[in-house]
Amino acid sequence: AMSQGLSQLSSSCHALAAPQKVVVSGAGGQTGQALFRKLLALPDEFAPLGLVRSESSKRALLDAGGGVPEDAVAVVDVTDFAALQAVIGPDVQAVCIATSAKP
Repeated sequence: AMSQGLSQLSSSCHALAAPQKVVVSGAGGQTGQALFRKLLALPDEFAPLGLVRSESSKRALLDAGGGVPEDAVAVVDVTDFAALQAVIGPDVQAVCIATSAKP
């Protein structure tokens, strides 16, 4: 009974916490997309923002299915710090870099 109560308390506390904002660069690539989709599948825990290099990469990611929300994907040049700051915002808990060296 004690462990069941702790489990319920843990679930209740977890439900009150806001999802963590996690940025995934390279979300249009193989590794980045796999990670981005795993985070999207856990909406109670994560609010991912996928960064892609071009509008065509964004469209391909959205068209690939799986219910990727359009506002969860941003086109940005990851080498432009000011542009990154503008897209990411101040409330990010984690950044996962899956940007490849090849375009």
